[in-house]
Amino acid sequence: MLITSIVTSIIFGLLHLFNLRSGTVEGVAQQVFYAFCMGLFFSLVKIITNSIHIGAILHFLFDLQFGIYENTSTHMSWSVVVLLFLPLAVISIILIKSLETTVNANQNLLMEV
Repeated sequence: MLITSIVTSIIFGLLHLFNLRSGTVEGVAQQVFYAFCMGLFFSLVKIITNSIHIGAILHFLFDLQFGIYENTSTHMSWSVVVLLFLPLAVISIILIKSLETTVNANQNLLMEV
């Protein structure tokens, strides 16, 4: 689960490179970074709920935030972006790994029975 979550989050982040057509390099780099972090969170939500619907709704609500279409991310410093989104990514990784360990342990118990 963890490897899949990281790989899909990297892809999710890199897809935001398409925004280079309309944004600054720094602003798009920040989008790639926070999209990767949010991708890890969306993976966690998908694992917990076993549904992509809640993640899709959260993504929609995130995109509605004030300024998302006005390139305000170019005005944010990297330290703010990292302080806001890196903890979310780290917590998501820890929780995904914990859930993966629990699932593997349960599968091993089932195989013994």
